[in-house]
Amino acid sequence: KTPDGDTVAISHAVTAMLAELESELGHKATMTTIFDQAPFIEDSIKHLALEGALGLGFAVIIILVFLFSVRSTLVTAISIPLSLMATFIGMNVFGYTLNMLTLGALTISIGRVVDDSIVVIENIKRHLAHGESKAQAILLAVKEVAGAITAATLTTVAVFLPIALVGGMAGELFSPFALTMTIALLASLLVSLTIVPVLAYWFLPHRPGSGETHTVHVAEDKSWLQRAYIPVLKKTQKHPIITLLASVLVLAGTVAMTPLLNTNLLGSTGENSISITAEMPSGTAMETTEKEAAKIESKLADINGIEDVQLTVGTASGMAAMFSSGSDTASFTVITDPDADQEALKNTVREQVEALDLPKDLDLR
Repeated sequence: KTPDGDTVAISHAVTAMLAELESELGHKATMTTIFDQAPFIEDSIKHLALEGALGLGFAVIIILVFLFSVRSTLVTAISIPLSLMATFIGMNVFGYTLNMLTLGALTISIGRVVDDSIVVIENIKRHLAHGESKAQAILLAVKEVAGAITAATLTTVAVFLPIALVGGMAGELFSPFALTMTIALLASLLVSLTIVPVLAYWFLPHRPGSGETHTVHVAEDKSWLQRAYIPVLKKTQKHPIITLLASVLVLAGTVAMTPLLNTNLLGSTGENSISITAEMPSGTAMETTEKEAAKIESKLADINGIEDVQLTVGTASGMAAMFSSGSDTASFTVITDPDADQEALKNTVREQVEALDLPKDLDLR
């Protein structure tokens, strides 16, 4: 396909042509799909979308638990789809598509885009409870937290935005991710400072008072979270050295655990295919290579979980020979059962192929 082609749409179009092509070939010819990215892409996006929907649902539940108000929860939750809609517009402007990286960024941002709105709506609720006039309460509440949420959001943006400016392979891979996160965060800040106060004015209940700022109650009712947290806060302030030392120990322990994590580029892709290359000594005749490759092919066909095996021995003539190996190389593309444990199946294939009676100077990889 061309670089700007839609992989999934092209795959579906090609698949739709196979029946017609088989009939044109005649002689009971059949075609077997060896490699198709579309099902993998569609499955990945489906799972990411499902996880994003679950994240949205859990975020709303958590907001409801802590704000303990259906109206406040709904006003706050509206900021999630509004922020994502603005993010989609930004992605379209920059020419990004929905793929694993951008959709992953959207999934991660669902929990973050609601943070600013929670702070705003909670402070508005507090002011409304004091009996101030509705307009005055909302203006004062937003003014009090605007600087804090702006600083917090821009701090997070400062972490992701530089990744979008990285060059090379890392930049190509992660620029869409970083820019999508950046757009989502800035959109959430805009929504929390503009749309959320308007929705709060329309939908939040209001207890009328004198409307003067000095009528704020001296002793406001404390929530269960405040009652639980204040004693902990007092103890940590009484023992600052212990608190700081515990924080340093947690940080050091986290850094010490880093070498225990495995490191690679992108991890397991989840695709149900295995590539095997068998290389004979240079100059080996194609017949000899084909004979040894047939042993591997036969063994692969007997392994449970393997559906199809494509074997290529030698190279084509002309320009194709410049991009592949000669008669001493056999290449296998193994299509596995999508429901099988791919990592375990790869280990099984590796063990059984290496156990074959093959020439000692044959290199498998």
